[in-house]
Parts: sequence; structure tokens; C-alpha cells
Amino acid sequence: MPMRISFLEAGDKGLCQRVTRIGGCGRMSELIGTVLGGRYRIDTKLGSGGQGTVYKGMHLALNMPVAIKILPASRSEDRTSRTRFVREARRAASLQHPHIVHVFDYAVEEGRYYIVSQFIEGTDLKKMIRASGGPMPIDQALEYARQIGEALQFAHDRDIIHRDIKPANILIDSQTKRAALCDFGLARMIEGDALEVTSERGGMPGTPAYMSPEQCQGLKLDQRTDIYSLALVVYEMLTGRNPFRGEHDTSASIIYKQVNESPPPLRSLNPRLSSQMDEVVLKALAKDRDQRYQTVTRFVNALDQASQGKLKPAPTKPKKSFAVPPWIALLVAGIAVIVVVALVPGPRDYLVDWWQTLVSPASATPVATRPTAVASPTTSASAG
Repeated sequence: MPMRISFLEAGDKGLCQRVTRIGGCGRMSELIGTVLGGRYRIDTKLGSGGQGTVYKGMHLALNMPVAIKILPASRSEDRTSRTRFVREARRAASLQHPHIVHVFDYAVEEGRYYIVSQFIEGTDLKKMIRASGGPMPIDQALEYARQIGEALQFAHDRDIIHRDIKPANILIDSQTKRAALCDFGLARMIEGDALEVTSERGGMPGTPAYMSPEQCQGLKLDQRTDIYSLALVVYEMLTGRNPFRGEHDTSASIIYKQVNESPPPLRSLNPRLSSQMDEVVLKALAKDRDQRYQTVTRFVNALDQASQGKLKPAPTKPKKSFAVPPWIALLVAGIAVIVVVALVPGPRDYLVDWWQTLVSPASATPVATRPTAVASPTTSASAG
């Protein structure tokens, strides 16, 4: 039975007049047991970070578990923030895909913004990588890359960019083992169009260890920023580490590396990987976005081909051949003749005749003439 999707709509006097008061000054822990909008009961805190606090809740009417994310409280009540939140939440809710966490409700109350979405029982990719203690099995990593790649391509085809691809935003269902991408549009909801960097530690918008060079520099973003971030997730799954984040790195130092340093080859960290796999992931991590794969599908297909050893080598540009014009060759030959004639007297006459033959018109051939009769002196005397 398909689930009914309900949205709290905006009215002329502001958003969500029907929402139960959350309490602008209360701490997040005090929200346990609160019923939002008369339908969502907050039950358990699951985690928190720079992008808000996540709770497990219950949809009271449907008796169905849900995930409730309450965004950071430092949101203004101005019309621009409200409009942006509603726009991005609706766009996220429009993404109905097997590998995207479904958003089906949202609301605003006195600066409090919350989103209600599908609850997935399981873990996230960040915890899974950490638990592995090193590289994940290659087949498993590539399967997750394929699933998230399909989700991203689905969003990109609808002109929606995620902007914050990272292992913590990839949920793994404990029963089906399927991956699902969450928090679509959340970076723009929180930071707005400027998207200044907000790390998990509360510093900078996005997560520096997974941000593209263009995002680090505040440039206009397109779908290729998600391709770069997905490639970093693939790199981490296949090697067990992020190439730009060290134990003592700060947000600023990570951003510097993203913009200026190349990642170590994957094979230097996991020798089991093929050179083709190395080539594919590093291409997707090119600093110049024009040098990356231009769609997620091409990147994922290249990963699949590399895993089977079927990746076609990049075409090499043919070397340009230098053709010598005929008149130059004739000139060089003429100069050579002159030098030989001047320096070697022996064959001089022969070479002069050869050169004249070479440059003479082909029609200049001798013509045979008929000999004339000559009178014999003896005969002439007799005739007289």
C-alpha cells in the first residue's frame, strides 16, 4: 500500500501555523516525547552535527517509524530563509528513488526548521568504513558506488545537486544491505546561496574532506562537484582512508590540499587494486572539472569496466608528420650538386649533364634529319 505523502503548506501569514510549538529556547534533549504537527512524536536522539540533530520518531497516524531532523537553531525568521527552506525541502521530497531517503514532510516554527523522512534501520557508510579497519571488499565498495551513482544521476537529471556527498550521508539498510543517500538540499537550506563552509566540527559550509576544489574556492557549482565528492567516497572505501584528511589536519589545511595537492595513487595504499581502477578514480578527482567524467553514469561505468579489466585505454594523439614540400627537396638537391661540382673535379662534367637533364623540359628531345646528297667530283667531270 503506497504511503500518503503530506506537506505542511505555507500560508499568507507565514509557514506552519498548525505546528505544535517546539520551544525556541529549550535544549534538544528536552524535545523527547514532544509531538510535532500533531502527528510526529520524538522518541530517541540518534546523533547531531553541524547540520542539526536527528531523532527517531513515530508517525502516530500511520504507526510508522520516521527520522526527524531539526536543523540548527540559528535560523532567522525572515521571509528569505523560510522561502529557501520550503523550496529545497520540496525539491528533496520530489526525489522518489530506491537509493534516496524519502522526505515526506517539513515545517518551520519560530526559527526552528525540521524535516521528516524515511527511517532506515541500519548504519551509515562512515561507521562501516571505520569498522572495517582498512579497505572494504572491492565488490562491496563498487556496488555501493553504483547504487549511490544511480541516485545522483537521477537527481542530476532533474537539475538537483547534493553538495555534501560523504560517507555519513550514505545509509546502509541492515536487512537489505542497500545504500540510500540522505540530506539532499540540506547544505543550501542551512547556508543559503552563498554556501560558506560549515564543517562537522562547526568551522567552515559542506564538509572540507569531501568538498571539490571549486566548492572550496566558492565558485559556482554544477553536477561535477558531486562526481568529485563521490570519487572521494570511493577512494576511502577502496583504501580505508581519505586522501586529504590527516589526524592533525584543520579545516583550512584540508581545503588547501583539496585545491593544491594531488591524492596519492590508490595502489600505494591498496596493492590489490588494478592500475585501471587507479586511473578511473584519479580521473574523477581531477582538480579541473573539465578533466573529470562529465556525468556520474560515465564514472560508475568506468569503475565497472576497470573492475573487469575491460577499460579501454585513453586514445593517444597521433604524432604530426612533417612533410617536405617538393620544391624544397629539389632546391636541396641542387645545392648538393653545386657543392659536389665545386669540390670534386672528377665527376664535374657528369654531374652537370645530370643536373641539366633533371631540369630540362621532357619535350626537348633531338629530332632526326634526312641526309642530303653530295656530288662526287668524278661524276661531275664526266658529265661535262
